[in-house]
Amino acid sequence: METKLIQTFITVAELNSFSQAAKKLGYSQPTVSLQIKQLEEELHVPLFERVGHTIKLTEQGHQKLMMAQAIHHELQAFITPKTDSYQGSVHIAMADSLCDPLITKHFQQFHEQYPHIDWIITTGGTFDMYSMIDHNQVDIVCTLDDHLYDMTHLVTNEEKIPCHFVAAKQHPLAHQKNIPIEQLMQYDFILTEKNMSYRRKLDTLLAQKQWEIKPILEFASTQDICEIIRQNVGISFLPDFVVEPYIEKHEIVYLDIPDIQLHVWKQIFIHKEKWISPVLQATIDFLSNIHLQKKSLL
Repeated sequence: METKLIQTFITVAELNSFSQAAKKLGYSQPTVSLQIKQLEEELHVPLFERVGHTIKLTEQGHQKLMMAQAIHHELQAFITPKTDSYQGSVHIAMADSLCDPLITKHFQQFHEQYPHIDWIITTGGTFDMYSMIDHNQVDIVCTLDDHLYDMTHLVTNEEKIPCHFVAAKQHPLAHQKNIPIEQLMQYDFILTEKNMSYRRKLDTLLAQKQWEIKPILEFASTQDICEIIRQNVGISFLPDFVVEPYIEKHEIVYLDIPDIQLHVWKQIFIHKEKWISPVLQATIDFLSNIHLQKKSLL
């Protein structure tokens, strides 16, 4: 029996809610439901009665809860190592756009907390990363794409990320309201590569409206795109967390395009059959606690 299942069971029982437990643990609600189902199958007893949108511990659930709490207490007291005793490597595959907010800005903090854990970072597209984790070539995947679920992967954290058109504060559209697509299309664009998740979503939506953007420049680096945009060269379409530092310094502004409302999901997941070592769990917990979305500056 995995310790994470015990922790999830205790949390659900204490809060009497799958959704509240998911929020506290940093999981999605389907992940919590799946973990409870897995535990019930291992114990061969129903732990909760599910009636409509309410849950209630069964008699067997009450008995197992006392046992679970005792086990959890023992584990916390005797086998949880100190952070400076964690040692090992974790191979992480992630979207290129996530490297700066998740790694560049936070690795020093992680290294100070876990000096003997090494990270190996590989970037790639969503489908390539799925292949890597399915072939056990990486330990964790961090995607920035559609809201994805399947039975072979366990989502440990997710966050909804809005995307917007942006331009320099000097751009002619910078302070205009309710900009129609027809007017937007008259200007130059600098975009990420065509297969990038949010670029793909944008192209799909525009195609439905019989529009197509032909950018003057395609660039993999979102940070470099922001640097070019702030010089008042073209318009771009990027996740909010990428442009927030420039928005806060009033160098770049969001454009008001009511007809185009898109978002992507940051999701962190592992293979369902992956053994979660203390080193891997420490990495999952650290990455899951980094929140990209701030209060909207629109």
